[in-house]
Amino acid sequence: MNELLWARGESLLLAMLVCFLGSGCSEWVSSKKPEKVSITGTTNYEVVGVLREMDLAHRKLRIAHEEIPGYMAKMTMEFEVKDASDLTSMAVGDSLAFRMVVTSEDGWIEKVQRTSLPATSEIPEFTVSASPTNGIGDMRRVRRAEPLFPGDLLPEFSLTNEFGAAMSFGGYQGQAIAFTFFFTTCPFPTMCPRMSTNLRDAYKRLKTSPDFPTNWHFFSITIDPATDTPEVLSRYAARYSYDPGHWSFLTGAPDDVEALGRHFGLQFFKESGTLSHNLRTVVINPRGKVQKVLIGNEWKPEELEEEIRSALTQGGSVP
Repeated sequence: MNELLWARGESLLLAMLVCFLGSGCSEWVSSKKPEKVSITGTTNYEVVGVLREMDLAHRKLRIAHEEIPGYMAKMTMEFEVKDASDLTSMAVGDSLAFRMVVTSEDGWIEKVQRTSLPATSEIPEFTVSASPTNGIGDMRRVRRAEPLFPGDLLPEFSLTNEFGAAMSFGGYQGQAIAFTFFFTTCPFPTMCPRMSTNLRDAYKRLKTSPDFPTNWHFFSITIDPATDTPEVLSRYAARYSYDPGHWSFLTGAPDDVEALGRHFGLQFFKESGTLSHNLRTVVINPRGKVQKVLIGNEWKPEELEEEIRSALTQGGSVP
């Protein structure tokens, strides 16, 4: 028995020694990984890009990153930094190298470092003008879009749903509605996919709530009309096992989509094939007035559910 224990102890010691000589088991394995590695549902990508904005208080960086083959096109996005990277030594305009970590429902970056290796010159310098570039990539005038706040009446917009049928918000008078913005080729879990899953989860909560009113409707509106045709939206919608009676996926003329978003601070524009955008989700009460604007991606499905309930309770019904 003692000899057996001694043999097992030798094996364990040898394994520990191998890990030690490799500067730690996890580091030894990661040093030999390719650009993309998937372990227990987590995928890592080694990425380079250019720093555009910093939010040190919340450890967030907005980065214009290069294409990630097989996963994401060039894009400008806000990322959360979850490790102890020294962000104070960085400045807007720096070239960065970092690891992007993606799970089925979350994503962040880590091991952020300044690099002397320049990012591809094709990554554009993003500047938002009074009339930013649209979802297609050309500069033009857009519909006037003054900021809207809770209590303001939502202007009329004509859009097209996933079945190719025309629709307008005016056709939903007497219903509480919520709409968010997305595009179907956005893969990062905390951006467009989170907007879709949050709507799905809130939708399920309302649908299964006993005796809850049925006069409510959700809309997912693409910010990439050139790509997201009704046929594409229909295929995307099918992933969420949705009921068209309570959830629609919309496209429309780029200037209409842009003007609608600009009422609520949404910004999206495409340059050199790179789409940059932020996130807005809006609740409208049955009288067609703004109930709530949910900013960013940190709101929960329960919050949207509560806002719909509030809109139906406080918004009143159309005479």
